[in-house]
Amino acid sequence: MLSPTTQRVVHLSDIHLGAGVDQDRLILDPLVRTIVEERSAWGAPPCLLAITGDLHDTTRVDTVAATERLVALIGRIRNALGADVPTIVVPGNHDRRTQGLLRPFQTTLVDALVRAKLPGVIVGGAELPFLGQLVDDDFHGLPFAVALIDSSYTPIGFISAGGLLRVEDLLELSEGLSTRGDDATRPLMLLTHHHLVPTPVTDTSRIDEDTTNVALRWLAKNVLPRIISYADHEEWMMTALGAGSALTTLQAFGRPVLVLHGHKHYPTVRTLRASLKGQGDLVLLAAGSAGLALALDEGDEEDAALLWPSFHVLEVEDRALHVRTVAYYGDASRATRTLMRATAEGGGWRVDPVDDHITHKSPRLRYNRSDFTLRPCAARLADCWDVEASRTVKADEPLVYREHIRAAPGARYSSGVAGASQPDTRKLILPTDGSTLRYSLVGGAVRSVKEALRQYGATDPYEGVELLCRYESAEARLRLRGLPAGTRPFGSVVDLTRGRSMPQPILRRDDGSVEVVVEQCPPRTQLRIQWRPE
Repeated sequence: MLSPTTQRVVHLSDIHLGAGVDQDRLILDPLVRTIVEERSAWGAPPCLLAITGDLHDTTRVDTVAATERLVALIGRIRNALGADVPTIVVPGNHDRRTQGLLRPFQTTLVDALVRAKLPGVIVGGAELPFLGQLVDDDFHGLPFAVALIDSSYTPIGFISAGGLLRVEDLLELSEGLSTRGDDATRPLMLLTHHHLVPTPVTDTSRIDEDTTNVALRWLAKNVLPRIISYADHEEWMMTALGAGSALTTLQAFGRPVLVLHGHKHYPTVRTLRASLKGQGDLVLLAAGSAGLALALDEGDEEDAALLWPSFHVLEVEDRALHVRTVAYYGDASRATRTLMRATAEGGGWRVDPVDDHITHKSPRLRYNRSDFTLRPCAARLADCWDVEASRTVKADEPLVYREHIRAAPGARYSSGVAGASQPDTRKLILPTDGSTLRYSLVGGAVRSVKEALRQYGATDPYEGVELLCRYESAEARLRLRGLPAGTRPFGSVVDLTRGRSMPQPILRRDDGSVEVVVEQCPPRTQLRIQWRPE
């Protein structure tokens, strides 16, 4: 347990102001309330509020009005933290371009925030074309040195969501640390926007198309990948230029380095160990979005699996570091997880493995079960299966449980009532009293590799079924029957808080069915069974 002398840093990223009409009610107001709840347990305000980019959703806004709204939100957050907390803001690609992607590089919104001259707020990106800035110790009072890099610098080109990490800026920071007489093994906390290594899930997902116009959406999906292979996927557009050189240079600092960044909207931590004597270790800490609840899958279905907004709380005791991620949504949903515990020793980090434990405020289920059976397609579609499905949920208390169905794009939903079949139905409201809801999906699963590539795209040859466990459940069970003989299914569990996909053993039953079962299943966990089509 950390002592009363513990110092704290609150790390927010990717607020995306202006991203939706309900953003204040569903996300930003709960953000402030959640910060107030967190702050009430601390003995003192944090030493630093770090905001690592994408404060705005787009540059196509009224600069004065957008800046006033941002200044008001920063003020609310600082007030919730209990004092005029020293604050560092670094820009992101959405603060520089339309939808974070289009039109020439702009400085208008960042310049407006600099001109606002908020007391106790440092705004990165004010000294272009120089990107780095070392922060005085008196500003934050942490046992770590603190610096920032404006990685959103892309001064040429009409299209870019990426950024730049320049070795010279890092070398200048190193010289600054040396000149002011810093201990050569003192940890460095570096704030930037773009990621230096890929993050889970988003490293294979498509470019975010929801915030773009119809023409751009069509171009991103149909034209880009025909010119450059996989060009419709995010990592092509968004990895910071020079990230590999930056990693090497940061390790050459010879001290423990902690990089705080955002951009990818998933709370993730990575550790890169030094391989040569005299080098330092790196911890790369990615924050989730503090202003968006994103659907796991493409599209904007309101009942899709949402990745909740979140922020980090870093607790520092001398050279010991404890990182928690706090997720929230709406009035009552909260979830807190420890991401890492580490101690700076010499030039490295000693990382202590942590239990994957979640503390949450959400309804609890006794069990959450989903059963699927594959049948030959009644519509004589040789390349597809019909899927018979049932859902059984038992809750400890009355609960409205909305289900978002995933199936092959050409599937037709049937409730079993004559004439009720309809295309692409995605939403159900499940009973939570333990009774079973049954439905069918005509053509709900592809049968052949050829059909998988036709319906899902040229890079997705697998088929599968899944169960999304929105709430904590004493038991979550996904069962599948009807796989052809010789098929080798594989199981996995996806943690929607961190975006992690983890192998899960397949259980084989005497009746030929296969199962994935998770006891004491955390909320917002997705169970999957997948296989190769014929």
